[in-house]
Amino acid sequence: MPFFVAPALLFASTLIADPMTDNRNAYNKCLKTYSNEQLEAATPAKDFGKGVRETCLDQRNAMMAAIVKDEMSYGGKKDEAERYATEEADGVVAAYTGSYPDYLSGNIRFGD
Repeated sequence: MPFFVAPALLFASTLIADPMTDNRNAYNKCLKTYSNEQLEAATPAKDFGKGVRETCLDQRNAMMAAIVKDEMSYGGKKDEAERYATEEADGVVAAYTGSYPDYLSGNIRFGD
């Protein structure tokens, strides 16, 4: 294989849509926007923790559905796939709720 073909194939493979990654990124982007709005408003961490779980539900559900579909494509059981999807979605939220107090006290915003 000529040396220039391998990089071209590698680049092309990055252009293939990955619903799980795309939906995870959409959920993360929505939560980042929400979190930065709350930081601008100086929302207390306790209130942020409640609100962040109730926002971006369409993106959360889309991410979870993509995870379930992916897990089941490997022969996983639906209930196990749903449990795993919930854990993954909760982990994304936990990253924001865990960081929020430090970001609030340091006047820092979530970036790219």
